[in-house]
Amino acid sequence: MKRTAKEWAKANVPILDWLPKYERSHLKLDIVAGLTAGMVVIPAALGWASVAGVPAVYGLYAAMVSLIVYFIFGTSRHLIVVPSSGPAALVGAGLAGLIFADQNEYIAAVAMLAFLAGLLLLIARLIKLGFIVNFISQTVLLGFQVGLAIFIITTQLGRILGISGGSGNFADLISYYIQHITEASLATMALAAVGFAFLYLGKRYFKKLPLKFVLIILATIAAILLPFVENGIAVVGEIPDGLPSLVLPSLGGQSLESLMYIAVGLFLIIYIEGISISKSFARKGGYEVDTNQEFVAYGAANIVPSFFQGMPLNGSVSNTAINYESGGKTQLSGGFAAIVIILVLLFFASFFSNLPSAIIGVVIIASMVSLIDIKALRAVLAFDKLEFIFAVAAMLGVLFIGILQGIFIGVALTLIALLYRFSKPGIKQLGRIPGSTEYTDLDRRPDNETIPGILVLRIDGPLIFPNVVRVRQDILGYVRKSGKAELVVLSMRSAPYMDLQATDMLSTLHDELRGLGTSLKLAEATGDCRDSIKKAGLDSKFGELNPGMSVQMVIDDWLKGRKE
Repeated sequence: MKRTAKEWAKANVPILDWLPKYERSHLKLDIVAGLTAGMVVIPAALGWASVAGVPAVYGLYAAMVSLIVYFIFGTSRHLIVVPSSGPAALVGAGLAGLIFADQNEYIAAVAMLAFLAGLLLLIARLIKLGFIVNFISQTVLLGFQVGLAIFIITTQLGRILGISGGSGNFADLISYYIQHITEASLATMALAAVGFAFLYLGKRYFKKLPLKFVLIILATIAAILLPFVENGIAVVGEIPDGLPSLVLPSLGGQSLESLMYIAVGLFLIIYIEGISISKSFARKGGYEVDTNQEFVAYGAANIVPSFFQGMPLNGSVSNTAINYESGGKTQLSGGFAAIVIILVLLFFASFFSNLPSAIIGVVIIASMVSLIDIKALRAVLAFDKLEFIFAVAAMLGVLFIGILQGIFIGVALTLIALLYRFSKPGIKQLGRIPGSTEYTDLDRRPDNETIPGILVLRIDGPLIFPNVVRVRQDILGYVRKSGKAELVVLSMRSAPYMDLQATDMLSTLHDELRGLGTSLKLAEATGDCRDSIKKAGLDSKFGELNPGMSVQMVIDDWLKGRKE
């Protein structure tokens, strides 16, 4: 059915749908949540800009624009799209190996990465590529998250120790700090210790305060009043008041190929993390997010800031949680958060020029500690050792090879795990529940009845080319183990699909078993499997497979045929 222009606009620009229906009773809650989220975004934006390698104010530029854009195009009522850990670390690590003539070229390249990542997100929406990100398991994402958190904490050690320089992977950074430990500043470390103590005690006794924002304000005032710089404590440096200027994105002296490699990694992490966060809070809030529209929202929230020299952005779990916990009801809270940042840029940006760099390190490290989820890793280990190995591999890939490589290692491991499981579908022997016609696993119910000379097996998984050889070998193994099976019944209720190679295997297996004096029959075949068998012309071997053909009916028909 063709949509009208109005319907199309509402579907692609969600604000046109929800804002006219806005309930005024939500306004106070959205204002409070927006103001709170805005205050919390400020220290995060300043910090993540420094991780990405751009001046701190560029984090505020990006956050301001992205909040407005997501407010217009987003479907999550709570998601806060601002500078965050994943994209910031990916940008910093990805560009570290490239050579730039000056800082302006570097800033231009960062903005171009935001543009390219956003463009990939929009293209993915047009060609409906959203299913690809589903191939990265939550377990691998957990390992990546832990590795990323540890890596980012490592990058900030220099700030809280007062040691400048240092680059590379986790091992390189640790080695650098150990070698230069004599350069550490006692004043800087003392300030950092005070900052950590403030956050720790504040979390215990002043839970409702935006502690990181308060810490930044107090530390900046202290730096103005006390001789921090004279005592070797570094500050952020000049931040001009005012809104960003419009600047067309450029490659910053780099090749498109070198930036596109990083942009692909950004595309993956922006969408996967953003969707994970938005879905999580949508479940809490009792509403749905449009995963396809989120491609558009994330894409626009990266492309538009790139014209204001903004960095790549993502949904922030901590800021989104604060927005939700502060009572935010709609996307309007994100709009109010943007107003907070606009006011700061217009009137208070220069104030933050005196912010001690060590406090930025404290804020970032405090944010990252919560992402090192040891409890979740233990739960994975208890559930599935192979999944745990994949999570650890992704974590170690981030730490010792690189963030981009860690992402692609995670993707590769997930696909390998998927292919491994496809190659080994479970084959279970079934027995009849006493007093019924229902057949279930003998492993789970050893008291189930078996019929002499009849072997009932169930295939748990799709029958496709990676596993057909293994399935055939396992079935023949069961037949040999049974001694003399006159009939093998394959229950297909857990095999949702089969490809052409699977039909060839069943045809060959039918002939092999017939040569051994054993009949092969299929039961409980799904519609797709019945269609595949019919298309392959196997009706003459397996007969007509009716939808309701149970294991017991197949056995009864076979016994009846023998008597006749």
